Amino acid sequence: MQSCIYESDYETFTTNLRKHEELNMKRRMIWIAPLAILAMVLFVTLGGYVVTHLWNWLLPGLFGWRQITFWQGLGLLHCAEYSLEDSGCMGRAALIFGGACASAAGA
Repeated sequence: MQSCIYESDYETFTTNLRKHEELNMKRRMIWIAPLAILAMVLFVTLGGYVVTHLWNWLLPGLFGWRQITFWQGLGLLHCAEYSLEDSGCMGRAALIFGGACASAAGA
């Protein structure tokens, strides 16, 4: 029994397969993009609340400093992220996952 694949059949198969994959990718992107945006907004919001509550819990009692709002806490988080990035650290990822600064690691 001899089996033969003709070039025209192969091109038809791959073209149909490519179209099918493109449709699946478009369907996935319709769901992934809004979920990614929602996840980023939730992550930033949670970070702002954590900074605000930690500040309001610790610093007024220890040093007599005034309490801050959510937006001030979000600003502090943003400033801390940029100050760590400028010093050679990995920013928020280093804080969350316990990474060390490049200068402290001897690199």
